Amino acid sequence: MSVLRSSRAALKSASRRYVVWEGACKKALFLSHGRLFYGVFVAAFLALAVIMRWLVLDFTSADYTYYLSLWYDKLQGESGFGSLVESYYNYTPTYLYLLFGMSLTSIHKLYAIKLISFLFEVVAAGCVFTLLRPRFPSARVPLMGAVAFLFHPTVFMNSAFWAQCDIIYTTFVLLTLVAILRGWPLRAVLAFGTAFALKVQALWILPVLALLCVHNFFLVSYLLIIPAMYLVAILPVALMGRPWLELITIYTRQADTNPAMTLNAANMYQLFPLPFAISHVALGIVFTAAVVIGLVLWASRNVSLDKILKAPGELLTLSYFFALVVPFLLPKMHDRFFFMADVLAFIVAFHRKALIVPAFLSIAASCTAYTTYLFGSSFLTMPVAALLNATACVLVFRHLNQCSKPALVLQ
Repeated sequence: MSVLRSSRAALKSASRRYVVWEGACKKALFLSHGRLFYGVFVAAFLALAVIMRWLVLDFTSADYTYYLSLWYDKLQGESGFGSLVESYYNYTPTYLYLLFGMSLTSIHKLYAIKLISFLFEVVAAGCVFTLLRPRFPSARVPLMGAVAFLFHPTVFMNSAFWAQCDIIYTTFVLLTLVAILRGWPLRAVLAFGTAFALKVQALWILPVLALLCVHNFFLVSYLLIIPAMYLVAILPVALMGRPWLELITIYTRQADTNPAMTLNAANMYQLFPLPFAISHVALGIVFTAAVVIGLVLWASRNVSLDKILKAPGELLTLSYFFALVVPFLLPKMHDRFFFMADVLAFIVAFHRKALIVPAFLSIAASCTAYTTYLFGSSFLTMPVAALLNATACVLVFRHLNQCSKPALVLQ
């Protein structure tokens, strides 16, 4: 009997071990198949993103024909890098350095110009993954978000159709936000200074940095690094002989090329059209400055540093809000000046369900401006697009105001 009992016990033990082993094998097999399917899914969409860009690689915009192409030719000429002492370009030298680097290759100039932006789209997608990762327990959703970012309509049109470079400065803005969330103030300012050395539109989120200064995340002296980065960027061209005054005033001279209150931008001057006048421009700038200062003061009283650093969605929402509000209020804005808001809208939609609607509205407004410029028509009129942006501004501020109430937990 004892032998029989011992045999039964051994059989039961072996049976239990087999069941556990079989379950572990099935689970491993399921996970293996799941990872394989997921990997194939991501690879397929990455390939699709490449194919989409390849299909429109020969599309040329007016910006390419009348500006970028001519600049590239100049850099490929006899003077090469030395041609930067001339005033044939109205972008900062920082971008021209990249064009010069590509001009040393045998790649066709249209493809070379677009390739620069394509490469930065990949870097920006990595930043999107990094900014989404704290929101989700698994890396799958952030990775899918990073891949989906390559299909963002204005990101795609800006580089693949327009041959423009807004993704470059925006990438450094995203790196600024990554550095802030990781508690690296100096790296954040260096990244932001690089963004400013590329495009003045980086300043749209300067109020966020000012707010962080109020909360002592940045030393006020750190803000001096931002103009210092610009000076470092223009130094090689200044040493070659181009006047410092010309280089320092590139951004102001850019503004002078647009004798209109708005140049196809979906902002308030579509809703309240004013004839172009210096007095109207000055009034618009003063009004914008007053609103932004008021919003920064409001945020300094209602949004704590601890909340910004521990809740990535808070920092991203504030950045999106200012990237949307500033070009909406400023006069003399161009159609592409909402690009950074478009990118941040995509990211915050993953972080805050309540912001999916305003994100959709602001991206739709930008798509209207883009298609109007690139293809000559759009599904909406510009005043309607401006109304979408106005609605988005109100909805985002309402969300921030609700977030400031400590008793309310938002998703």
